[in-house]
Amino acid sequence: MKRILFLCRDRLQTNRAGDTIQIEQTKQALEQLNAKVDLMTTSQAEKAGSFVGRFYDGMHLFNLIPVEETWRQARIAERLGIPYALSTIYWNIEEYLQKGGERSASARIWWRETQTIRRLLAENAQILLPNSLAEKELLLKDFGEDLVWKMHIVPNAVDVTLSDVGPEKFRTQFGVKGQFVLCVGRIVRRKNQLALIRALQGTNFQLILIGPVNDMEYFRECQAEAGDKVHFIPELTPGLLASAYAAARVHALVSWYDTPGLVSLEAALMNCRIVTTDRGPTREYFGEDAFYCSPDSIESIKNAVINAWKSSAKSNLRDKIIKNYSWQKAAMATLNAYNHFEKAGVKPRLLGEG
Repeated sequence: MKRILFLCRDRLQTNRAGDTIQIEQTKQALEQLNAKVDLMTTSQAEKAGSFVGRFYDGMHLFNLIPVEETWRQARIAERLGIPYALSTIYWNIEEYLQKGGERSASARIWWRETQTIRRLLAENAQILLPNSLAEKELLLKDFGEDLVWKMHIVPNAVDVTLSDVGPEKFRTQFGVKGQFVLCVGRIVRRKNQLALIRALQGTNFQLILIGPVNDMEYFRECQAEAGDKVHFIPELTPGLLASAYAAARVHALVSWYDTPGLVSLEAALMNCRIVTTDRGPTREYFGEDAFYCSPDSIESIKNAVINAWKSSAKSNLRDKIIKNYSWQKAAMATLNAYNHFEKAGVKPRLLGEG
């Protein structure tokens, strides 16, 4: 039996995001495969000290983009002499910082300077788990071809047990009538909801945005341009969110990047027509069964939504999601990758305290 410690960011539950779902669902599915998985936050592990190191074959870390806390986690693994796997959840965000983010020079400097830390983390991981071939190739491009031997692709996934949920519960609870465009995701600049609101102005489409507000200033910008056909709903439970997908005609996620966005997979499972960003590995997942847009073009977003609205639902995409992107399949790929903890035999060699 494999015994693995998931080492997670401190705000995993108070600031829930896609990695929260990935961690929770992967843990549950691995346990169904008879693996022993514990979950601990960075601060909890730092307080526990050497006691943690007695029990595990390896650690599993998540996310290379907000790198500072992942670095702390890798230092814990080093001190304890435990190898770690890393779900990279990586995309090069240079374009977003230049065009879609705060557009501050300091953010771009931070990104470029911390790429050295990301390279060290990738080099010292014994197992790297990108979500797609496109992410794997980008990691090799940004951090070196010599990492190829430790890479094992583990696709993002959905809870296929929710596929039979109907629209009635959502419509009844929120009084939603008629057809609508849905966008699920945290209200943050990267998710680009303001561009979606602007793109649908004058189209007569009803737009419903579901998700927690992580950037209040950006939320106010969205509110300022949202007419009476735009509605904001806070984060929902998985069952109620599935009902929202079932009620929607189109789901639009027009982010500056996503890998590929769990909500797009969830919406496809519920037979929504899919509009997604053309950045990241989205085509690898959705192929010709989605409508793609450029996040920096209002016209591109508008055209993609209109074309999706006019189209028929892609039942073959739903079948593809069920067949290939369950958490059970993701867990099997992860468990197979864990076998390389025993084969690698390479000890972490991170820099010192400085």
